[in-house]
Amino acid sequence: MPAYSDILTAHQREALDRLICGDMHDLDPCIGDVSCQMRVPFILDAYWKVHSRLRERGLLDCIYEAIKQPNGGQQAARHNVDGTVEGQLAALRAWRQYDDTVTDIRQLLGEKTIELLGLCYSLTFSNALSYDEFGTCFYFVYLGSFGPPSHHHDSHRKLGPDNQLPILRQKLASGIVAYFHDVVGRLVAASTHTTREVKQGDFINCIEQQLYEAVHRLSSRIEQQYPHADSIPLVACQPQMRVVLLHEFACKRPMVVTVRRLKIVNCSVKGLIYTLSDTRCLYYTPSEETGVFELVNSVDNKFRNIPCLSFNCWSTYLDSQPGRGLDSSSDAEYFHALAQSDISWLIVAYSNVHPPFASKSDANGDDLRSTYANICGAEVRSFDYTRERCHGFDLQRQRLEEKRPTLYEELVMAVDLGQRHNFANARLLPMGARFRNCYVRIGHAVDFAVEHVNVSTLGRAESFCMSLRSRHASASQAVIGQFVVRIGRCGVSCTDEGFARSLGGIKHKNKKWGRYASRYAQNLMLCIEFSNSTL
Repeated sequence: MPAYSDILTAHQREALDRLICGDMHDLDPCIGDVSCQMRVPFILDAYWKVHSRLRERGLLDCIYEAIKQPNGGQQAARHNVDGTVEGQLAALRAWRQYDDTVTDIRQLLGEKTIELLGLCYSLTFSNALSYDEFGTCFYFVYLGSFGPPSHHHDSHRKLGPDNQLPILRQKLASGIVAYFHDVVGRLVAASTHTTREVKQGDFINCIEQQLYEAVHRLSSRIEQQYPHADSIPLVACQPQMRVVLLHEFACKRPMVVTVRRLKIVNCSVKGLIYTLSDTRCLYYTPSEETGVFELVNSVDNKFRNIPCLSFNCWSTYLDSQPGRGLDSSSDAEYFHALAQSDISWLIVAYSNVHPPFASKSDANGDDLRSTYANICGAEVRSFDYTRERCHGFDLQRQRLEEKRPTLYEELVMAVDLGQRHNFANARLLPMGARFRNCYVRIGHAVDFAVEHVNVSTLGRAESFCMSLRSRHASASQAVIGQFVVRIGRCGVSCTDEGFARSLGGIKHKNKKWGRYASRYAQNLMLCIEFSNSTL
């Protein structure tokens, strides 16, 4: 059995493999802190730093091929070059070159970054996530083992009573919060404004400095009920999202937005019935001219597999609703309206009416409004804003003479929009153990909502959309109701709440499947497990 420290080291090497190859879905842990977006700058900054170094030295293609070679590392360790058959020679040399390069990469990134990357990998594989028929994650549980076997190690270790995973979760969260503080500090430094210039009396009138204050003031913790495990530090999700958008825009990096549209039909006999109406990927690049992320209609293939900021979003509509634009029941009209909208404004508006902290935190009810008012004042100026955009809102560095909404004004506008369009705290399928046997889908129309933020690629997002569309097209007779029951890593849907709760009370997995199949055999084609991270 390998030592615990050896497994951590092996997982760091696995994380570097994923980072170089762009397989970021293996660096997307769920640790219950509602801070998925906060890890995005850390991952992408590391990715581009490593890729720039490898390109400078002409090693990127060679190292990529070495990593993708099955068992190449083990072969290189066990054979001398002189005794290797001709076809293996290049692969073994590439692996040995990668081994030499790893030391350089560790020095480039620093041991703290390497440790955090390794923890992202370890904690991704220490989770078991459950997804419903639409690819919505609604349940996760921590496994009792330290991830899968590593390619760089032959086994993994079961954790005993002295469970190390809570300690690792706290270490990852603390490291990412510290890195995020550095990110927002860099945004302030790049703004070039002095403290005297950005203050009006007791208040701050520049968005970068407002965010710096908000990130440090709006904090909380999750107490962990484990020996030797400290609390998990938290930052409110609202300034998190705002900082991430500013950072990625400043770095001139693109983003991908995936939207799943669900139609809701109110059937007099079966209740609410859900169908996948459409799912599409949208690719955006930052525009210095407009100050927003602009939609790119035709994407060059060379950009399809480059990791970037990724938003997994959803929308629901009632089959009878008469709205237009984002409220339309026509997919064509909806996506046309979405293409004309400021995607960053939609994301910021939604995040502003999302709970600031995880439900288990010690400050779940903290008031954003009062904190923002203390930072930038409670004055609300007049802005021309709609659900689709706000004139004056953009992502460029703020000039002191321009009229741009403060964090407080953005919040006030978002609350107004959330009430008028019914998207405040909207969740397609509420997540958490409190629902136990039966989860209940949202039953009203929501024009746009964010479900998950991570690092992904356009190619991976497109593959997910195609797979989801194909699966639902082949299960046209499926009847997907409002009530969802977890069977292992699958979420299965029922139209009858009583049946769903009865099914949820069955402990044995195979008996659950048998009972479900007896009532909803036509749905089974949709009941396949998604990977730990679908996008």
